[in-house]
Amino acid sequence: MNIRSKLVILCSTLFLLVSCQEDRFKQGKVLYEFHCASCHMDDGTGLAQLYPPLDNADWLRENKTRLPEIIVHGISDSLVVNGQLYTIPMSPVYGLSQVEVSNITNYVLSAWSNDLGSMGFREVQEHLEDLKIQD
Repeated sequence: MNIRSKLVILCSTLFLLVSCQEDRFKQGKVLYEFHCASCHMDDGTGLAQLYPPLDNADWLRENKTRLPEIIVHGISDSLVVNGQLYTIPMSPVYGLSQVEVSNITNYVLSAWSNDLGSMGFREVQEHLEDLKIQD
């Protein structure tokens, strides 16, 4: 293989890596927009005083490991998010695989102004399995 061919392959590989990085949470975003945005809005700001924001939410910062649980099981407890009380229960999102739950979780943790790290698939999977044992 000549140097020119190697250079083309190297450039193509770098382009693919960069483009994959830009869309790292693409599936999570699509799933979020389909299942979550009607209440939490496309930009994560929530809906008035009915549904809490996910963007820059103090509750999410302090409870990020609960996000997969809430996606799968919903939540009936009242929440205080950024000083605002939210009392409307959230229904579970039915029919999602653990991979899809992981993708939504990681999208929310990194979307908008959030920089809350990520949860690996195994971490999400183990967390959800632990919940089944406790039920």
